[in-house]
Amino acid sequence: MNKNKQTSAVIAISSLIAIAASISGLTNFEAFGQQPNATNATATISNQTGSAAGNQTNTMGVLTQEDFNTLTDNLNAAREAIQDNDPAGAVGELGSAETELNTLITQVGGEDSPGGQQLVTVRTHIDMAEEASGNSDTLKASQGINAADTELVKITRILPADGDE
Repeated sequence: MNKNKQTSAVIAISSLIAIAASISGLTNFEAFGQQPNATNATATISNQTGSAAGNQTNTMGVLTQEDFNTLTDNLNAAREAIQDNDPAGAVGELGSAETELNTLITQVGGEDSPGGQQLVTVRTHIDMAEEASGNSDTLKASQGINAADTELVKITRILPADGDE
């Protein structure tokens, strides 16, 4: 198997593990057999915040699932760029994701609001993925994107589908 196919296989498997972990309630660190350390402390805190979301606490105000579509599209495009061995493209898409996320943070009342704090956790994962992409570390970039996706699922699953609900 050549290096690109191996990288794509690792990314695909990492994505599936993260999705399965999200559904089962595991953290990405538990799913990947990692121990949280100083750089992973934010993710541990985010999982505690995610638990509040699981208790049906809507800290996102008037936002709906639809409001997160562009952000999700940016993350998916970044994942595809990593799979295509295009770290510069991934960095660009992750930058767009962060810009979209900053708009959402403003809409929920800023970084210090409960919803803003949850979204800052997503931004932390995006930043990690962006840095890893810039360093051509595809595995770490994929893990960052998957962690951001997992947090978004926790946040959006309690939101109405659109503004009409």
